[in-house]
Amino acid sequence: MIMYIMNLVSTGIKDLLLQMLLVIFPVFVLQITWRNYISNSEKNIRHKTIGLFTVCGVILCLLFPVFIPTQYILDLSFIILIIAVVYSGYVTGLFAFATILLMKIFVLQVFTLFDFFNLAFVIVFCILFVRNYENSNRVLKVSFFTTLACLAAVFQVLAIIFLMTKDSNAVITGEITLIFFMYPVVSMTSIWMVVHLNENIREKQKMEMEIQRTERMNIIGHLAASVAHEIRNPMTVVRGFMQIFNKETFIPDNKKIYLQLMIEELDRAEGIINDYLSLARPKIEKQDRINVKQQIQSVYEIILSYAVLNNVSLTLNVEDDLHVMGIPEKVNQVLINLIKNSVEASPDGELIEIAAYQEEDKVIISVKDQGVGLTQEEIKLLGTPFYTTKENGTGLGLMVCYQIIKAMNGKFDVVSEKNKGTEFIIKLPAV
Repeated sequence: MIMYIMNLVSTGIKDLLLQMLLVIFPVFVLQITWRNYISNSEKNIRHKTIGLFTVCGVILCLLFPVFIPTQYILDLSFIILIIAVVYSGYVTGLFAFATILLMKIFVLQVFTLFDFFNLAFVIVFCILFVRNYENSNRVLKVSFFTTLACLAAVFQVLAIIFLMTKDSNAVITGEITLIFFMYPVVSMTSIWMVVHLNENIREKQKMEMEIQRTERMNIIGHLAASVAHEIRNPMTVVRGFMQIFNKETFIPDNKKIYLQLMIEELDRAEGIINDYLSLARPKIEKQDRINVKQQIQSVYEIILSYAVLNNVSLTLNVEDDLHVMGIPEKVNQVLINLIKNSVEASPDGELIEIAAYQEEDKVIISVKDQGVGLTQEEIKLLGTPFYTTKENGTGLGLMVCYQIIKAMNGKFDVVSEKNKGTEFIIKLPAV
């Protein structure tokens, strides 16, 4: 009896385990293609690579399926379909969908309407979920896809059982019953492994990018310190002589105005140097309690004239009683920089929405425009040394903003779509 059961297990499960191996194979391809993904051209290569190996995975799954007596088969190709949609996009998913149908119709000749409805069910729910995929945590991702895989597998089993009851030559034996029982279990295990492996790869990539960014920031910090030291000495000498000349009586008072302007500009230049020194080591030591509404209102009055000059409107939607800890001047610097960028990116007559509200233990500050927008690749490069989308920009202003928010234990998010606008979101701990 024991040998008979072991026979059933080895015969019925070995093909399912092979299917699991074929499903996991594309994940290692993702690891290779994701590691060097930066630019648009590399993104296209990544999608083509994933598409190629997705098709290969589908073909292998269908060439080595789990055969049920008569004309029925079980396979895990629908899990590869999930991978294609979630990690490569709709086009790759539809390509995988078409490949599965064509293989079952023309190669294996085992296609049924149940197969079509089952695959359509999977791809539709994947497309609906993928919109919120990036903002979902790992538990939600695993739960959703495990449930989806289980439902698809159970539906496939029930469809085969239904078809076998209509076939007088088909008999549901103990071996077939064991396969039917194990198929949903193996499906859920496979998708669980796939999602966890993929998320580990993505987190590792983000960590590596953060390490590279930190290294670049350290280089910039050392460079800024060296440049500041070399520039400050001559600036101090020039400023000292200007102050002396400003006190002399032989210079007319109407000319001393220009000397005073030069002194003020030198002071401003020194302030800029100090700000850029904070790129790698922002000093947020003595923090005060900041009333967010008052702070935004103050910035609004400063930047309003600039917006009017560019024919752009500003609107405020700020809740009362919002407080954070920080330095008001630094917060002003961040808000002015973000709003100024939004104004410059907005066409004439457009509206920029400035909002602030509390969400759980965070104060959310949002600056949303209807401007030219950014691609996902551009968003990932924001805040990196000397990256800018402006013709005459340096990218240093936004770098400073990122560092200030980070020093205040906050988080910086950007939501954007090309030609549809951009939303900068600051999340700070509420007081």
